[in-house]
Amino acid sequence: MLPVLLILAAVVLAASVLNYLLIVMGNTVTRAREMAVRKCYGAMPKSIFGITVSETLAHIIMALALAGALVYACKGSIETLLSAPVTDLFTNSGVLVLVGLLAVVFIISALLPGKIYNAVPVTTAFRGFTENRRRWKLVLLAVQFVFVSFLVCLLLIVNRQYSELVNFDLGYEYDRLAIINVSQTKGQERHAMVTELNKMAEIEAWTQVTYPMYDNASGNNIVDPETGEELFNAHDLYMAGANYLDMTGVKIKQGRGFNAHSDSLREMMVSPDFARKLKNEKGWNDVIGRKILVTEHSRVYTNLFTIVGIYDNFHASTALDDDDRPTMMFYADPYDSYISYFLLKFHDLTTDNMQAVQRRLQRLYPNKTIIVDSYQRQLNANYDAVKNFRSSVSIAGLCALLIALLGLIGYVNDEMQRRSKEIAIRKVNGASTRDVLRLMLSGILVMAVPATVVGAALAGMVADKWLEEFSVKADMSLWLFVLGTVAVLAVVAATVIADAYKTANGNPVKYLKDE
Repeated sequence: MLPVLLILAAVVLAASVLNYLLIVMGNTVTRAREMAVRKCYGAMPKSIFGITVSETLAHIIMALALAGALVYACKGSIETLLSAPVTDLFTNSGVLVLVGLLAVVFIISALLPGKIYNAVPVTTAFRGFTENRRRWKLVLLAVQFVFVSFLVCLLLIVNRQYSELVNFDLGYEYDRLAIINVSQTKGQERHAMVTELNKMAEIEAWTQVTYPMYDNASGNNIVDPETGEELFNAHDLYMAGANYLDMTGVKIKQGRGFNAHSDSLREMMVSPDFARKLKNEKGWNDVIGRKILVTEHSRVYTNLFTIVGIYDNFHASTALDDDDRPTMMFYADPYDSYISYFLLKFHDLTTDNMQAVQRRLQRLYPNKTIIVDSYQRQLNANYDAVKNFRSSVSIAGLCALLIALLGLIGYVNDEMQRRSKEIAIRKVNGASTRDVLRLMLSGILVMAVPATVVGAALAGMVADKWLEEFSVKADMSLWLFVLGTVAVLAVVAATVIADAYKTANGNPVKYLKDE
C-alpha cells in the first residue's frame, strides 16, 4: 500500500507545481510589459531570475505556514490516517524528505518562470504582446486532468474494495452480536458476571470463546495416535461454549454439539474439510467417534480427543486472510483460563442496549474497565487500513480536483479576455450565447476527454497491482472507469460554462468600442 501512497503524494505535488506554472504562463501577457521595461532600464537575466526566485520563495513560505496550520487543525484526522503521532513526520528522515521536496519545487517554480520572462523581447515595452502560449497551457491542464481522473477512478475502486471486504459473507451470523473482553477477570471472578448476564432482558443468549472468529488464531498439528505421525495442520479456534454454533447460525451437519460434560470427556468438533483430510490420511469414511491427538491440547499421548460433531464450513478470520486450513474447536466452561471473550446476542442490538449492559457489568467490577462493543465494529476494525487508504485517496483527489479547477478557471479567464473581441464579432454576426459557450467548451473537451481516459487507464493499472494484496478482490467493472471519467468531465464542463457565461452573454459593444 505504501507505493500507492507515494504515487498519491507525487500526483498532488506535481499537480500543484503544474498549476503554479500555468498561473505564471497566464500572467505572461499582463507582466510582459513590466519585464520589458525592466530590461530597458538595464535589468540583466539574473535580475529577472531574482524576481521569480523571491516570488517563489515568498509563496513557499506562505504555503509552509498554511500547511503547518492545517496539520495542527487536522492533527487528529492525520494521526488516524497514519496510525502514528504527527511528530513522527518531523523526524530526521522526515525533515530531509520535506527539505528535498521543497528544493525540487523551488527550483522548478523559480527557474522555469524566470526563463519564460527572460524570453520576453524588449520591444514589448512599445507594442502589444500577443504571445499567449495557449498550447503549453492546454498541455499543463491536460496533465492535471490526467491526475484528477486517475485519483477519482482509483477512489471508486478503493471504495468498492472496502465495501467488498465489509460485506463479505463469512458464513456465520453476527448482526446482533456484541463482544466483551473478560481476560482481566479470572476463574470464579466471573461468577457474578455470568449470573448478571443470565438475568438481563436485553440479551437473548450468550456464550464464551477463546478468540472471536475474526481473530487470526494459530494452528495445531493433528497426530495419529497409533503411529505418532503428524498428519496435517488445522486452524485452531480453541475453546467455545456449548451454544456457540447455535448463536452464530452455524449448523451441525453430522453428529452432535457440545454439552456440559464435553470438557471432562475431551470432545472436539471439526469442519467438513477437517473430516475430508482425515479420510484422505487415514481412510476414515466416518470420523464421528474417532480419537486423535492434537498438539498443545494433548499434553501427553494418552490425552486423546473424540470427534463428536461436524459443523458447516465458515470463513475463520477475516476477508483479508485466505487461510484455507480446516478448523476445529473444543469445549470450555465460562471459568476456564482459556476463555478470553464473552459473546452476547441481543434481541435488539442498539447503542443504548449495549451501554445499559455495560453499566450493569461495570458496577460488578468497579476497579476494572468493562467494554461492550459491537462484533461488527470489531470485525470492521480489521479493515481500517483500507478505510484509511480510501480517506487518503479522497483527500488527494479533492486537492487535485481543486488545483485543476483553479488552473482551468484561470485558463478560461485568460482565453475569454484574449478572445473577447473575437467573441463580440461572432455575436454581432448572429452567434448566440450557447454558440459561444459551445466554442469554449469544445476547445477544452478536445483535450480533457483523452486526458481523463489516460488517467482512468493508469488508475486501472495501479488498482490492479494494489488488489493483488487481497484474497477477496472487488470486480474492476468498466462502468467504474466510465463513471469516473464522466464525473470529471461533467465538473470540467460545468466550471467552463459558469466561468465563461458572463463574457459570452455580455454586450458585444463593450468589447468593440475601442476599435
